[in-house]
Amino acid sequence: MAGKSLSESMASAAERIQEIVDAAERIAADIRAEAETEAEEYLAQRRRDADQLTVERSRELQEISATLADHATRVKEQAEDLVRSVDAAVAKMTAAPPEAKDASPLAAAPDPGPDAREVPPAGAPRPTAYAGKSGNSESPSGTREDALVRATQMAVAGHERAEIEAALASEFGIQEPGPLVDDILGAEAG
Repeated sequence: MAGKSLSESMASAAERIQEIVDAAERIAADIRAEAETEAEEYLAQRRRDADQLTVERSRELQEISATLADHATRVKEQAEDLVRSVDAAVAKMTAAPPEAKDASPLAAAPDPGPDAREVPPAGAPRPTAYAGKSGNSESPSGTREDALVRATQMAVAGHERAEIEAALASEFGIQEPGPLVDDILGAEAG
């Protein structure tokens, strides 16, 4: 009987151990399921946070883009106003003097004589009214104003100083266009 009692005790202990193992496995499975649920909830919340952040950044970028577009429109309008002002100044500078407008269209200008119509030799630079630093101003009036208008137009169009100086030298024969360009762009830092 003692053997039977021992084997029953062992069987009972084995059943108890099995119940404990089964309970531990159930608890572990519950803990695992709970951890997986929490992880999924955490990931879902992080996705929502990331989506919200993306929406906020997108809204900010749209606002910045709209601000930049408004600024670009204002700059374009200002540039157009400046071009209109320059065109008006050019038209005013190139317009005939008031006394010429009042003169009869049938009246002929007096003949300036043969000396006034001399043509410079081929390849000679065109005379300039802009004396620059040399002080020489033997050329016809209006050339400096024409050169200033041309320099202003090129500056408004975005040309660099060197391009403007080269154009003034080639188009108007100005040997030292720097001071004239300084009148438009300001003195070059150096």
